[in-house]
Amino acid sequence: MRTQFPGNVVPKSRFDPVAVNLLAFYPVANRAPDNITGANNFRANYVNLLTRNNYTAKIDHNLGAKDKFSGRYLYNSDDTGSTSVFPNPAAETNNDTKRHQQYWYMSWTRIVTPELINEFRFTYSNRINWAKSKSVGEGWPAKLGIKGVPDNAFPQIITSGVTNLSNASQERRQFPIEQMQFVNNTSWVRGKHTIKFGVEVRPGRNYEANLPTGSGAFTFATTPTGQPGSATTGLGMATMLLGFPTGFTARQTQVLDRKSYYLGAFVQNDWSIHRDLTLNI
Repeated sequence: MRTQFPGNVVPKSRFDPVAVNLLAFYPVANRAPDNITGANNFRANYVNLLTRNNYTAKIDHNLGAKDKFSGRYLYNSDDTGSTSVFPNPAAETNNDTKRHQQYWYMSWTRIVTPELINEFRFTYSNRINWAKSKSVGEGWPAKLGIKGVPDNAFPQIITSGVTNLSNASQERRQFPIEQMQFVNNTSWVRGKHTIKFGVEVRPGRNYEANLPTGSGAFTFATTPTGQPGSATTGLGMATMLLGFPTGFTARQTQVLDRKSYYLGAFVQNDWSIHRDLTLNI
């Protein structure tokens, strides 16, 4: 049997300093609870946010009779977020996301002779996909007094019987995600032969850092403050106030910097053997 605290109340002298700091992040009750346990004594609504931008620019220019230039630029973004019902948004359980994409295109067509035409194309695309909690980069573990974990984000606090603080998807960075494409095609008419040949080079890169619980996830169950053999006793909040975590996880992957290269080439000969017969080689 465990000895209960006087009045079954944890004395303030036993409060853990980190737990005291965490208390300020829980919303204050705004309604009567549904039952004697104090459940559902706070209700509020989120507002989900979506910010979308799209831009397009285009230019075409003939530089004399033999050269034609074209250019395109496209940009789009779809950022999502939400308001917070927590006193400090750092403890918010919903994430914000940034999804941006840029696309550049340029082409140059050159008529070398009436029989020889060359086309060069270049494209570049760059994407960002960044999902993160509102606390990323603010050094919350140190502010809360938690040692031994990276200062990347607000740690997830899972306390039995009350709402969680933060979440288990603290940050995932995917940027840059970029690709370049170089293409050159040549068309040459020589007698009865129309010869086409070209080459394509396409390098790409995808950089990713995934830190779902890089700053840790702490669990506070009822067991340490309950009576042995009695599952209905104990209180998760009391366990937290005593600074007695019953579980801890920290997950993050090594940085992935993936690169790819593609090289392709072709040669094609359309041979007009007869006005009714063309051989494609």
